[in-house]
Amino acid sequence: MQTQNMTLMFVDIPTIGTIREQKGEEAAREYQQRCLALLGEVRKHFAGNLVRSIGGTLLCSFTDAGDAVEAAVRMQEAMVSSGLAEGGVQVRMGLHAGTVHVRAGNYSGEAVTMAARTVTLAKPGAIVATGAVFEQAGERAVRRFAAMKSQAVERLNLELYEVIWRSAGEADADVQPLASDAVGSKRKTAPTRLRPMAAAGAVPMRRVALREVPASEVASPSSSPSAADAPVATEGVAPSAAPATPQPAGTPPAASGNALRLIWREKVLVVNRTTAVSMGRDNVNDIVLQVSTASRRHAEVCCREGVFLVIDRSANGTFVYDDQGKEHYVHQAELVLTESGAICPGCPQEEPGCEALLYWIAE
Repeated sequence: MQTQNMTLMFVDIPTIGTIREQKGEEAAREYQQRCLALLGEVRKHFAGNLVRSIGGTLLCSFTDAGDAVEAAVRMQEAMVSSGLAEGGVQVRMGLHAGTVHVRAGNYSGEAVTMAARTVTLAKPGAIVATGAVFEQAGERAVRRFAAMKSQAVERLNLELYEVIWRSAGEADADVQPLASDAVGSKRKTAPTRLRPMAAAGAVPMRRVALREVPASEVASPSSSPSAADAPVATEGVAPSAAPATPQPAGTPPAASGNALRLIWREKVLVVNRTTAVSMGRDNVNDIVLQVSTASRRHAEVCCREGVFLVIDRSANGTFVYDDQGKEHYVHQAELVLTESGAICPGCPQEEPGCEALLYWIAE
């Protein structure tokens, strides 16, 4: 394992689900492929490395923070010039700089987790960067930065910036551009470590997905689930067990932590020791899937005896990718989850229309 300092970029296409609903699976697949190809061209131009691609989500790395910021700006501009944005395809990006553990081409560590958190605070068409990126990017890059001052950011106790790439008239009302004479002094006083996120409160019932960030504050209404998809709380029901799946040789050990967070569309859903999250095509699930290969009651993520599990109850199984990038297939059984990774219900990540759920476990 090698340890490197780099800037990570999470890219997500939150509007692809809306396109699928309005224009059908084939159109959504075509838009997604065009978008990913375009983003890939820009990434290569700025010497970015593709770490992982799952469905409509990308994790990229850059050795230079300024290059990462410039690449993000050029990606957004390319989306507009190509006409993809007019077709309803919008991407959101999260940037964070820090120490990354690299083993066999796979990335892990706190920096990966923070980058994943950051992208959930970006609205469609926006770029959000942490204070660590602000510190390491060149002065030319940070002149694009504007401090974020929303309730969600204040609750998380983070120093976050939006990278302005559109005209001033299109800038978000929740950001405050830095004065030119304040850029230098701000860079000198910016903290080198971000303060930890506030812990989620415990809820003594099953099937309550706690939202760390309300969808109304980080997403447009058109891309958020409808009220019919809201979680249903069922008191006093513990997650039921399924046959245990033996862990394959070489599988990383189970991660310890108090909460597991799932990125789904515009939300971060929290699973702790007393809650669970269900997924499937039926509207009664906490996560309502639109993948045709998913079952009505497909799977569940829960905590048992201090470890987090995915329990599959489906016809086609669930594909889980651990923090080493290794694929594990779970069918009518359960699997212990590692520190971070992705859950793909019903089909592997390379299948068109795959709805991947990124997750990480933290204190």
